[in-house]
Parts: sequence; structure tokens; C-alpha cells
Amino acid sequence: MQSTLGERLKILRHNNNMTQEEVSKYLNVQRQSYSHYENDKRMPSLDILIRLTKLYSISLTSLLDAAASYEEEVNNVHLIPLNQTEAGIICDYRALSPVHQNDVLDYLAFKKFVSGRKE
Repeated sequence: MQSTLGERLKILRHNNNMTQEEVSKYLNVQRQSYSHYENDKRMPSLDILIRLTKLYSISLTSLLDAAASYEEEVNNVHLIPLNQTEAGIICDYRALSPVHQNDVLDYLAFKKFVSGRKE
């Protein structure tokens, strides 16, 4: 069973021997706001998520745990021809440096995560 973002935040905080107060000060938010993130009552903004990735030295993809769902999707893919726009996106992606490719993947993981929470 996949953990929630809040559960992952709590695990990361505990693994780094930090209190909610310490994390909230680092993020420049109220402790209660941070508590809402850990209890899945509120979704952190992209800015907060990025600051959390820096605090814990992890990628946004790792924080949002998109890898598990991505692997599941890859295993269930049916080949569909790409249209011209999609082919162009892939060419543009391949032209990027590995760092910028990771930025694109992090952004896509974030957008997918946010859109999944709205359903």
C-alpha cells in the first residue's frame, strides 16, 4: 500500500531527528500549518514542497512518490502513435541536460499529484 504525502513527510522528519517546530521554522510557516501537511489536511504549495526537498536532500519525484505509479503505468502501456506535438516534446526533453530533465520530471510528478488529489 502506497503511503500518503503526509505519512512520508512525518517519516522524513523523524528520520532526520527533527520536530514539527524545527521544520515549520525552516519552511517559515506556522507549526499548525505544517501539522496539517503531515496529517493530509492540507496540500503544501509547490514552493513548500521544493523547500522540503532541499531540507531532506531528495527529489520532488521521490517526495511525491511518483516512481511507483510511473512504473505501474509503464507496465500497463499500450503503444499509441505520437502526434507531432508529443514527438516534439520528446525531442525537446532529450535535448535537455540530465539536471533539466529531472526538473521536467519533478514538475510533471507535481502536476500529476495535484490533479490526482482533485478527483
